[in-house]
Amino acid sequence: IDNCHNGISMWDITTPQQITIDSNIISGGLDARGIPSNLHGIDLYNGFTYKIPLQITRNRITDYPYGIRLMNVWVNNSFVVAGNEINFNFSEDQLGGQVYRGIFMSNCQGAKVASNIILWNSGLIIPADINAHAYDVQGLRMEHVQSSDIKDNTVTTCGTGMYMQNDCSGTYTTCNN
Repeated sequence: IDNCHNGISMWDITTPQQITIDSNIISGGLDARGIPSNLHGIDLYNGFTYKIPLQITRNRITDYPYGIRLMNVWVNNSFVVAGNEINFNFSEDQLGGQVYRGIFMSNCQGAKVASNIILWNSGLIIPADINAHAYDVQGLRMEHVQSSDIKDNTVTTCGTGMYMQNDCSGTYTTCNN
Protein backbone atom coordinates (compact mmCIF):
# COMPACT_ATOMS: atom_id res chain seq x y z
CA ILE A 1 0.00 0.00 0.00
CA ASP A 2 1.80 3.10 -1.21
CA ASN A 3 1.10 6.82 -0.70
CA CYS A 4 -2.54 6.54 0.40
CA HIS A 5 -4.14 9.01 2.84
CA ASN A 6 -4.90 6.07 5.16
CA GLY A 7 -3.18 2.75 4.54
CA ILE A 8 -5.79 0.53 6.20
CA SER A 9 -8.82 2.12 7.85
CA MET A 10 -11.66 0.36 9.68
CA TRP A 11 -14.54 2.16 11.42
CA ASP A 12 -17.47 0.98 13.54
CA ILE A 13 -16.79 -2.73 13.23
CA THR A 14 -19.62 -4.94 14.55
CA THR A 15 -18.37 -8.46 13.88
CA PRO A 16 -17.51 -10.79 16.78
CA GLN A 17 -15.15 -12.65 14.43
CA GLN A 18 -11.35 -12.29 14.58
CA ILE A 19 -9.93 -9.40 12.56
CA THR A 20 -6.30 -9.85 11.53
CA ILE A 21 -4.12 -7.22 9.87
CA ASP A 22 -0.88 -9.05 9.17
CA SER A 23 2.32 -8.66 7.12
CA ASN A 24 1.40 -5.54 5.16
CA ILE A 25 3.89 -3.01 3.79
CA ILE A 26 2.37 0.46 4.09
CA SER A 27 4.36 3.48 2.85
CA GLY A 28 3.22 7.06 3.24
CA GLY A 29 4.02 9.87 0.85
CA LEU A 30 6.05 13.03 1.36
CA ASP A 31 5.17 16.43 -0.03
CA ALA A 32 7.60 18.63 -1.98
CA ARG A 33 9.22 19.76 1.30
CA GLY A 34 9.76 16.17 2.45
CA ILE A 35 6.98 16.36 5.08
CA PRO A 36 4.68 13.32 5.47
CA SER A 37 1.45 14.19 3.67
CA ASN A 38 -0.78 11.27 4.69
CA LEU A 39 -2.51 10.46 7.99
CA HIS A 40 -2.69 6.86 9.34
CA GLY A 41 -0.86 3.68 8.39
CA ILE A 42 -3.43 1.51 10.19
CA ASP A 43 -6.50 3.15 11.71
CA LEU A 44 -9.24 1.40 13.67
CA TYR A 45 -12.02 3.43 15.30
CA ASN A 46 -14.96 1.76 16.98
CA GLY A 47 -17.93 3.90 17.98
CA PHE A 48 -19.87 0.85 19.18
CA THR A 49 -19.31 -1.19 22.34
CA TYR A 50 -18.71 -4.46 20.50
CA LYS A 51 -15.71 -6.46 21.64
CA ILE A 52 -13.61 -7.07 18.56
CA PRO A 53 -10.96 -9.83 18.63
CA LEU A 54 -8.13 -7.99 16.89
CA GLN A 55 -4.59 -8.84 15.83
CA ILE A 56 -2.30 -6.31 14.16
CA THR A 57 0.96 -8.14 13.55
CA ARG A 58 4.15 -8.02 11.48
CA ASN A 59 3.29 -4.90 9.47
CA ARG A 60 5.92 -2.47 8.21
CA ILE A 61 4.73 1.14 8.19
CA THR A 62 6.81 4.06 6.93
CA ASP A 63 6.27 7.84 7.07
CA TYR A 64 2.72 8.14 8.36
CA PRO A 65 2.16 10.69 11.17
CA TYR A 66 0.24 7.93 12.99
CA GLY A 67 1.71 4.48 12.34
CA ILE A 68 -1.07 2.60 14.14
CA ARG A 69 -4.04 4.46 15.65
CA LEU A 70 -6.58 2.52 17.74
CA MET A 71 -9.56 4.18 19.40
CA ASN A 72 -12.32 2.61 21.51
CA VAL A 73 -11.19 -1.02 21.33
CA TRP A 74 -12.27 -3.15 24.31
CA VAL A 75 -11.27 -6.79 24.27
CA ASN A 76 -9.60 -8.84 26.96
CA ASN A 77 -6.96 -11.37 25.91
CA SER A 78 -7.56 -11.13 22.17
CA PHE A 79 -6.37 -7.62 21.32
CA VAL A 80 -2.78 -7.96 20.08
CA VAL A 81 -0.45 -5.41 18.47
CA ALA A 82 2.86 -7.21 18.02
CA GLY A 83 5.93 -7.44 15.83
CA ASN A 84 5.19 -4.29 13.83
CA GLU A 85 7.93 -1.98 12.54
CA ILE A 86 7.17 1.73 12.26
CA ASN A 87 9.71 4.06 10.69
CA PHE A 88 9.82 7.83 10.38
CA ASN A 89 12.39 8.78 7.70
CA PHE A 90 11.98 12.56 7.57
CA SER A 91 14.46 14.93 9.20
CA GLU A 92 13.96 17.18 12.18
CA ASP A 93 13.56 20.15 9.81
CA GLN A 94 10.69 18.35 8.03
CA LEU A 95 8.28 17.96 10.98
CA GLY A 96 5.96 20.52 9.39
CA GLY A 97 3.95 21.33 12.51
CA GLN A 98 2.44 17.83 12.58
CA VAL A 99 2.51 15.41 15.53
CA TYR A 100 3.84 11.89 15.01
CA ARG A 101 2.92 8.76 16.93
CA GLY A 102 4.26 5.28 16.30
CA ILE A 103 1.38 3.55 18.10
CA PHE A 104 -1.48 5.66 19.46
CA MET A 105 -4.21 4.10 21.58
CA SER A 106 -7.13 5.93 23.17
CA ASN A 107 -9.91 4.46 25.28
CA CYS A 108 -8.74 0.87 24.84
CA GLN A 109 -8.79 -2.06 27.21
CA GLY A 110 -7.11 -5.45 27.36
CA ALA A 111 -4.37 -4.81 24.80
CA LYS A 112 -1.18 -6.80 24.46
CA VAL A 113 1.35 -4.52 22.75
CA ALA A 114 4.62 -6.38 22.36
CA SER A 115 7.82 -6.55 20.35
CA ASN A 116 7.11 -3.54 18.15
CA ILE A 117 9.95 -1.40 16.80
CA ILE A 118 9.45 2.35 16.38
CA LEU A 119 12.30 4.34 14.91
CA TRP A 120 12.78 7.94 13.85
CA ASN A 121 15.68 7.25 11.51
CA SER A 122 16.88 10.80 10.91
CA GLY A 123 15.56 12.56 13.97
CA LEU A 124 17.18 14.37 16.85
CA ILE A 125 20.48 15.25 15.26
CA ILE A 126 21.38 17.39 18.27
CA PRO A 127 20.66 15.54 21.55
CA ALA A 128 19.65 18.82 23.22
CA ASP A 129 16.66 18.95 20.85
CA ILE A 130 15.01 15.98 22.58
CA ASN A 131 12.96 18.32 24.79
CA ALA A 132 11.92 20.35 21.76
CA HIS A 133 10.29 17.26 20.25
CA ALA A 134 8.99 15.54 23.39
CA TYR A 135 5.41 16.20 22.25
CA ASP A 136 5.96 16.19 18.48
CA VAL A 137 7.35 12.67 18.06
CA GLN A 138 6.21 9.96 20.47
CA GLY A 139 6.85 6.24 20.09
CA LEU A 140 3.89 4.89 22.06
CA ARG A 141 1.09 7.16 23.32
CA MET A 142 -1.71 5.80 25.47
CA GLU A 143 -4.74 7.71 26.79
CA HIS A 144 -7.29 5.86 28.95
CA VAL A 145 -5.67 2.48 28.20
CA GLN A 146 -6.60 0.06 30.95
CA SER A 147 -5.72 -3.52 31.88
CA SER A 148 -3.13 -3.79 29.15
CA ASP A 149 0.32 -5.31 28.85
CA ILE A 150 2.97 -3.20 27.09
CA LYS A 151 6.21 -5.15 26.85
CA ASP A 152 9.40 -5.73 24.86
CA ASN A 153 8.87 -2.74 22.56
CA THR A 154 11.84 -0.77 21.20
CA VAL A 155 11.57 2.98 20.60
CA THR A 156 14.61 4.79 19.21
CA THR A 157 15.41 8.48 18.67
CA CYS A 158 11.90 9.81 19.40
CA GLY A 159 11.22 12.88 21.54
CA THR A 160 9.27 10.68 24.01
CA GLY A 161 9.51 6.89 24.02
CA MET A 162 6.26 6.16 25.86
CA TYR A 163 3.63 8.64 27.01
CA MET A 164 0.66 7.64 29.17
CA GLN A 165 -2.19 9.98 30.06
CA ASN A 166 -5.36 9.89 32.19
CA ASP A 167 -6.67 6.60 33.64
CA CYS A 168 -4.29 3.81 32.64
CA SER A 169 -5.06 1.61 35.65
CA GLY A 170 -4.08 -2.03 35.45
CA THR A 171 -1.69 -1.37 32.55
CA TYR A 172 1.81 -2.83 32.94
CA THR A 173 4.91 -1.70 31.08
CA THR A 174 7.79 -4.18 31.23
CA CYS A 175 11.07 -4.76 29.43
CA ASN A 176 10.64 -1.93 26.91
CA ASN A 177 13.79 -0.41 25.42
